[in-house]
Amino acid sequence: MSSLFKLIPRKERLLKFRGAMAPVLTPYDKNGEVNVSQIPKYVKYLVDNKVDGLYILGTNGEGYNLTNDERLSIVKAWRQALDKHQANLVSVVNVSSYCVKEALDLSKHVESMGFDAIAVLPPNYYKPNSVDDWLNFLKGFEYNLGPTLIYQ
Repeated sequence: MSSLFKLIPRKERLLKFRGAMAPVLTPYDKNGEVNVSQIPKYVKYLVDNKVDGLYILGTNGEGYNLTNDERLSIVKAWRQALDKHQANLVSVVNVSSYCVKEALDLSKHVESMGFDAIAVLPPNYYKPNSVDDWLNFLKGFEYNLGPTLIYQ
């Protein structure tokens, strides 16, 4: 099946989304290390409380303070926990990074794991000056991933 045909159901799912999407926190241990072992319990809590979607590594801003390895381990833990609990939550993963190459790399992993969409912000220090600049920035993600949903 071509990547375009895989995209269509996810696009429909995202466009028809209704409900509460939680900007989930990244759990840390008492030493300040990422603690992915808490994510399965977090998924159960969210499902039990009727949350309909997840925004992972998003609006809380911790994604910019993590290494790409940490971000990847968090994303993998969310995928495993969602699958374990058979949680059919709409899931968007923020791949934004100060390093565009790292954002592209993480977006490939996110796409291969079957999340519904990626979110990406422009680099903070080199903001696009026009809509055309912003679209050119986003083309790099489409070129590397093929058709994908990008939440901006």
